[in-house]
Amino acid sequence: MLTSLLLQRPITTELLLIVMWITLELCALTMLHSSEALRATAAIVLAIILLILLIADMACYLAYYHLPPMPAFIDGTTPLIAVTVFSEIVVTMIV
Repeated sequence: MLTSLLLQRPITTELLLIVMWITLELCALTMLHSSEALRATAAIVLAIILLILLIADMACYLAYYHLPPMPAFIDGTTPLIAVTVFSEIVVTMIV
């Protein structure tokens, strides 16, 4: 609702997916830390990276409809690539 009122941006599925992904990753980090698969320092660093990714994802989300087609495509796929890279980092840290 905040994005639609203040930023004049329609609410879409992407916003829900961004919020759900961040929540899922934070839960995973919490569980990995509590099961001692991740040390506190690693969990904190990964949580900070998640915060940075959330800000970047929201910037892409807000910019998407104001861009021409090709830059919009790149803008729309950038968060997906970032999510993949982050997930791979977490997996390699626990294996």
